[in-house]
Amino acid sequence: MQFKDLADLLAGQGFVAAEDEAQELIAACASPSDLASMVSRRLAGEPLAWITGKVRFCDIEIRILPQVYVPRWQTEGLVRRAIEIAASVNLVADICTGSGAIARVLSLAYPNSHVVGCDSDANAIECAGLNGVEVYQGHLMEALPGSFHGRIGLVVSVPPYVPADHLRFLPSGTADYESVGAYCGGEDGLDFAKEIISQSTRFLIPGGKVLMELGHGQADALAEFAMSEGFRCEGELLDDEGDLRGIELTFRSSATKSG
Repeated sequence: MQFKDLADLLAGQGFVAAEDEAQELIAACASPSDLASMVSRRLAGEPLAWITGKVRFCDIEIRILPQVYVPRWQTEGLVRRAIEIAASVNLVADICTGSGAIARVLSLAYPNSHVVGCDSDANAIECAGLNGVEVYQGHLMEALPGSFHGRIGLVVSVPPYVPADHLRFLPSGTADYESVGAYCGGEDGLDFAKEIISQSTRFLIPGGKVLMELGHGQADALAEFAMSEGFRCEGELLDDEGDLRGIELTFRSSATKSG
């Protein structure tokens, strides 16, 4: 199949970036039959990165294994802010690291900083390792060594944050292929976000930061919860269209935690 024919086929099926996807599929295939198989998988809705085995994220190629959450370009603004913060800290933890994309970008930006990731999923652990990330397996920050207590300067995370009753609005390809566990954050979408904030109080240095991706309408509720845990809200992270993409929090100290 020629490039133009493939691009036209994908465009006809509603793929917005048809030419880019056609180019990636052709570059990744080993033979015409391999390409045909890959195209069939893509037309069925399978994530492109699962088919090609890679994705570009923050201008860096990240390896992706099947069943592992694919990092989105919408997260890149959060990472750019994390890069600014990471310049001044020695230890960074990427929670719910998935493919390890964020940790990989930060470790390349600041090779003298100690950047680690953690995830509960075995496929994600393997994938992050392939991307050169020092990774720990377990539930959120419980996976991290006790020796990290009181030493982390930055926690960054893209936790599952879709409210349970909003899962039905996910794109069909996402709903059909990717795990609900990668998206569902409980009734209000903040179950994991709140748990990470609570856990991070044991690990952060005074003045340490939490950067977390969120969805529409979640910042106020999470900021209020974070204040009760000893954090100061530094503000919301917005994309170029003014939509909420995350929140930045600063840990004051465990002594300021209410209760």
